[in-house]
Amino acid sequence: MKPIVSIERVFDQDTFAALTQAFRRLGDLAELIPPGSRIVVKPNYVMGPTERGISNPAR
Repeated sequence: MKPIVSIERVFDQDTFAALTQAFRRLGDLAELIPPGSRIVVKPNYVMGPTERGISNPAR
């Protein structure tokens, strides 16, 4: 079975909404994941610039 991936962008720091949408795009998980299987949810956390700016700018 080929790996199935769903990617979503987080808006307004609403990680729950992005994760919910990612799972919706995958469809019926009962059809994708055999009983007894393990799955991995790998969030990539990237923090945007803050009001103080970037602490380690590329030079």
